Amino acid sequence: MTVSSLLALPVQSVCERPQRIHRPGMRRKLWLTDRHCRYCGRPMAKRRSRLDHVWPVSRGGVDRECNLALVCAQCDIAKGNKTPTELMLWSLRVLLTAAVARVRGMNGGAA
Repeated sequence: MTVSSLLALPVQSVCERPQRIHRPGMRRKLWLTDRHCRYCGRPMAKRRSRLDHVWPVSRGGVDRECNLALVCAQCDIAKGNKTPTELMLWSLRVLLTAAVARVRGMNGGAA
């Protein structure tokens, strides 16, 4: 299964365990597993980490471990209510905008 096909699936088909999560315990469990933001990869202190629903509950996501990611506050705010596909497209747009600005700066404003 490719990343593209996983992103296209509704979270319900990816998350098959019916259990609901216990948030305080889940945050600790995820932090002990990986102490880096799932989205940007930066290391983070436990007290600064946030639990994020990869597929937002308001957009059909489920409140289960397989739909949770430990992220930094900056990425959590930037992601907002975006689905994984929307987040990927938004990130590409941000990167391309920054690259164009750098090229324009190197060429004296003409791109």
